[in-house]
Amino acid sequence: NTYYKGVAAVRCLDGYDLICVGNSEGFIHTIKNAGSKFKDDILSKIPGVAGIAVLQGYESTLCVGDTNGDVYLLSIENTTDANLVSKFETEDTVPPTCMDTVMRPGKTNESILLVGFGSGKVEGISLTENSKLFTLHAHARWLSGICAHPDCSVFATVGEDCVLNVWEISTDENMKVVFSKKLADNILTGVCFMGENSREVGVVAYDSASLTIYSIY
Repeated sequence: NTYYKGVAAVRCLDGYDLICVGNSEGFIHTIKNAGSKFKDDILSKIPGVAGIAVLQGYESTLCVGDTNGDVYLLSIENTTDANLVSKFETEDTVPPTCMDTVMRPGKTNESILLVGFGSGKVEGISLTENSKLFTLHAHARWLSGICAHPDCSVFATVGEDCVLNVWEISTDENMKVVFSKKLADNILTGVCFMGENSREVGVVAYDSASLTIYSIY
């Protein structure tokens, strides 16, 4: 059976804002707000893309992680046409679980694509140079959530090892843990910066109705 996984927003090169939704067969559906109604199309299939695991939008670039563990950067022309910009093969076949984009330190108007994997690692990819910048072994178990700070080169990760980590990227792409907390017996599933000036981090856990908030600055 076909199922849907991954959703992201992009602004395609023809100027329209699209919502992109992936499916288990490797196809990506696009939804365009055409005035008073929505128009649904399917992007041309990119050769080699397996089932979609996660999507992330950045301007006119759609970042695609598939079930083989590979990452594709696509330039979205319109609702049906996409061009392959780069493909990044990973060292193993564990699929990516989450993505976000973070400011690149020391670089004006540049961003890094952060790709979290089930193996617990994070890959950093330059969206300007289309090159891999770093590999970070962030968690001992499945990495389930990643969130970039909106104003600086900081991002947070959570995993099934019950740990919340907040990382700072230096100008030479080295990582420094600026905050870490283990929530015993809590399999963490999501993380987000929040509060005034995004000085707090909220986390949620599997089989829990609670939101736990930490002040990190």
